[in-house]
Amino acid sequence: MVTFLLHVATTRAEIARVVPVLVVWGSLVLVLAKSAPSMRHVLVGAVLVRVILVGSPPLLSDDLFRYLWEGHAVLAGHDPLYTSPSELMALDPALAPEIGPQVNHPELPSVYPPLAMGWFALLVALGGTVAVAQLATTVADVVTVWALHRLDARGAWLYALLPLPVVESAVGAHIDVPAATLATLGLVALRREGHRWGWAWLVAGALTKLFPLVLLPTAWRRLRGSARWLAPVTAIAVSALLLLPFLRLAWPAGVVAYGTRWSFNGLLHLPLSYVLGAGARPLLVLVGGAVGLAVALRARHVASAWAVMGVTFVAITPTMHPWYLLWALIPTLALGRREVAAAAVFVPVSYGVLATFDETTGTWNAGPGLWAATWLPALSAALFVGWRDRGGRIEHQEAS
Repeated sequence: MVTFLLHVATTRAEIARVVPVLVVWGSLVLVLAKSAPSMRHVLVGAVLVRVILVGSPPLLSDDLFRYLWEGHAVLAGHDPLYTSPSELMALDPALAPEIGPQVNHPELPSVYPPLAMGWFALLVALGGTVAVAQLATTVADVVTVWALHRLDARGAWLYALLPLPVVESAVGAHIDVPAATLATLGLVALRREGHRWGWAWLVAGALTKLFPLVLLPTAWRRLRGSARWLAPVTAIAVSALLLLPFLRLAWPAGVVAYGTRWSFNGLLHLPLSYVLGAGARPLLVLVGGAVGLAVALRARHVASAWAVMGVTFVAITPTMHPWYLLWALIPTLALGRREVAAAAVFVPVSYGVLATFDETTGTWNAGPGLWAATWLPALSAALFVGWRDRGGRIEHQEAS
């Protein structure tokens, strides 16, 4: 049913009809996926449920068109971090004219780190179509399933089948997916192959999407000998080299807009904003900073640090798109916990806002009703599963 609805929908208002089917799908997975199959069976399942969605219109989110546009801009020698699509369209009208009108927020430059730009350019070099981008991101997500299976087999099975990661990789093709893949490979390397390679994977993840930066202090404390100074110096040098073609002596306007103005269905931000107004955002930044400092000083394992920071991020971010939950889902599954997986069944309910989407203005109406419809069942499910699992612990071997 999901495959049919995603492939036949032609408008964003129509795609909202998929939401209740996603909830049913996720509920069945949570209840029925009790075993921990072999790696081969998990990977086959992960591939099958994703591949059938590849090629469907990315109507749940239009970020993919932004990715492809920025890939074209990078390959043409432009700087998307400081030059908005609107400016580039005026400067170079021949630059991907079929994609330009579909780019969201064309008045704002990019918000993505340098390896993300490289990923976008790779997608264009591979063909630059929606299906190519979806297939490439699907491959990355299947690698995440493989890495998770090495940490917790049942967690990998849940991740392979839950609709949230399936849809966000095979349909949305979100940059969070390959970034999370790199970070998950870091967990595997830290556990299986030594701390230096784990550090390198985490740095690559942070250069693709910034979140893995918060894991580097914990990973650094696990380094020994010359690696304690060599790894950070190398990471800084590589980062500077990658940023050199893009960076200027000013904050990118897109990053400023995202950090200071944007908001959508935030778990704590929306209710706090009714009480504190503009003060809600800086308060949550302070909370996040305090938690991050405590984790950096006290966390013993990167997986635990990631789980705490991922859940904190989901709780405090003013802008809570469904795919952001991946940053909490992956580490908690790696630790054998299912609470976030239970919440992941209901977080896609926020896509229901697309039923109010106005094609002429490109806007929707997200009120407190959407918050209640998303977060009340998500939190209830997480609490119930945590109670059923006696604190959420399943038989597992903790990832280091």
